[in-house]
Amino acid sequence: MNYDQMQDEISDLNDKFLKETMRYKGIRLGLDIRAAYQLYCCPEFIAVEKQYRGTLEYFGGFEYVDKEHVLTVGDIVYYFATDPRVRTHLIAANILAEDSGGEEE
Repeated sequence: MNYDQMQDEISDLNDKFLKETMRYKGIRLGLDIRAAYQLYCCPEFIAVEKQYRGTLEYFGGFEYVDKEHVLTVGDIVYYFATDPRVRTHLIAANILAEDSGGEEE
């Protein structure tokens, strides 16, 4: 497999995951309007294009999301609801029910 084939497969994988999401502006999730232009959300994660990661982390406070709950796949960064900060924003947007669990304590 060459580099271009690998990039295509990664892009296809991201497309598959993002197809199941809704798109929101950061303000809908209770974030600063500068946090991100567009977020991909579902009950399991919030995702952002890598080019907007810095603004989401800086203006949205996502630099405090524990790195074990963050995954970068190609040009997309996934922040998983197993982190309390991510879960709080998903609940604020009614994407995730408040009583749904994250990590087991």
